[in-house]
Amino acid sequence: MARKAYEPPAAISERGWRYHHLGIPTTKSRPGEHYLAKFKVYVTGFETSRYGIK
Repeated sequence: MARKAYEPPAAISERGWRYHHLGIPTTKSRPGEHYLAKFKVYVTGFETSRYGIK
């Protein structure tokens, strides 16, 4: 049976999983990026995005 639009998907209701972020590899740097040395990646938008993504 299909879930109703207002019902959370099983990944949330049964397992508690939540969408956190999206990563898109690029070869060009962008304004406002921050380097995370521990992970050797540049990130942007996390601080200002309501969902932790940009």
